[in-house]
Amino acid sequence: TIALDELAECIPDPNSVENQIDNRLLVDKLNEFLEGLQPDARRIFLRRYWEVCSIGEIAQIYGISESKVKVSLFRTRGKLRSFLEQEGIAL
Repeated sequence: TIALDELAECIPDPNSVENQIDNRLLVDKLNEFLEGLQPDARRIFLRRYWEVCSIGEIAQIYGISESKVKVSLFRTRGKLRSFLEQEGIAL
């Protein structure tokens, strides 16, 4: 749940009727965002939020420090938030 809590700042509440209607748009925009990321940032982001790996697991998989993983995730969440705001998706 920690990984999902981190994303809560970037992703709208999925339970509102309006957000359910816009779900397909959100999925398309998330895919567009992910395609625009550098490969390393995309892999780290997907490991954390789709595969729900811990920070330590990600660091071990890629042979990098935990702080590098944390910084990458922080920056990518910020980029995601900005991207979604620019696309008119309310947070």
